[in-house]
Amino acid sequence: MKFIREIISTFLWPKQKAFIFHENPKYKRTNSFELCSEESNNPWETSFNGYIGAFIKSKNRIKKEHAVAIHMVKTLNIPKPKILEIGCSMGRYKEIFKTSGIDVEYYGCDISSEFIKIARAEYCDDHPERFTIEDATKLSYGDNYFDIAMLGGVLQYVQNYEGCLKEAIRVSKKYVILHRVTVIHESPTRYYKREVYGKVIPEIHFNEQELTELLSSLNLSILRILNSKVFHAADGIMTYIKSYLCRKVS
Repeated sequence: MKFIREIISTFLWPKQKAFIFHENPKYKRTNSFELCSEESNNPWETSFNGYIGAFIKSKNRIKKEHAVAIHMVKTLNIPKPKILEIGCSMGRYKEIFKTSGIDVEYYGCDISSEFIKIARAEYCDDHPERFTIEDATKLSYGDNYFDIAMLGGVLQYVQNYEGCLKEAIRVSKKYVILHRVTVIHESPTRYYKREVYGKVIPEIHFNEQELTELLSSLNLSILRILNSKVFHAADGIMTYIKSYLCRKVS
């Protein structure tokens, strides 16, 4: 029996204890969405079953965040692009692109072996090798191997996010999509922890100016920014979920 399941967010974790966040008393809160100040293990391997049944979606349902990724790929007008989704979770974007009428050669990677196991069962067709277990900061793919590298909502969950970006740039021939990045305008970059299905998950909210300056320093030019969600964090800070279509600049 195949699984047709999707969780709200995809989280990418290192294999070792690596999340160390320093608490700033100015931002401390007492609810379930607060600043993170301690180390954190990878919960996906040990508590995967606690997450997997939380959200069951129709295969044919296309949400706004999906439409954003579809639009960005279509905008590039590349015939059958070879796309790598870094932090692919269970590989649902393979089907989303197909449903939208885009002919792509889709590859997906994730740090979670359980997610990759399900992705191979659900979406591999005749190419299970296209779903692999990877650390986003140490990808095994060759240089310039993909037309597009897409960070699938994971940048805010990687402590070494600059290393993650560098790897996406390295494996892409020309284009990088930062999909579903959590950004803020009213304060410097913040480091949070949040409770998701009974587990504490570290999360980074990037100051958008700081993020765009980082992208520029890595020789990425932003071609388009699309916003898929706006909400207030627990402390009232306006928070955005945005996607960035970028091009490598030599």
